[in-house]
Amino acid sequence: SLFGLRVAFVLTVLCATFGASGAYLGSLFIGKHLFLRWFPEKVQAFSREIELRRDNLFSYLLFLRISPLLPNWFINIASPILSVPFPHFFFATLIGVSPQTFVAVNAGATVKEFTDPNYKIMGVRTWLCL
Repeated sequence: SLFGLRVAFVLTVLCATFGASGAYLGSLFIGKHLFLRWFPEKVQAFSREIELRRDNLFSYLLFLRISPLLPNWFINIASPILSVPFPHFFFATLIGVSPQTFVAVNAGATVKEFTDPNYKIMGVRTWLCL
């Protein structure tokens, strides 16, 4: 691995979070009318779900980030249109992308060790970190 597991994990999570935040801000300032025109049904459905969970919005966003129910690009672009507060969006993204990022970075960091017959890709260390 180029950076090692810890540094690569932190850099990847931060880059994913800042990239999603950039999409959020871009949608906030320039994308609303286009998005509403191209995806009206999805926006209405997501809007209903957001309103039902407005009191517990952070947990709902965290769940969406961890689960594969909605694509991340849709969450990034629709959130400002539906008045999801930026701090909720940012921190739910930061925490929510961490599990899959850890698995991906761990896999990348251990590719060089595939030739070792005693190496376990999902060893105790990986399970404890998850």
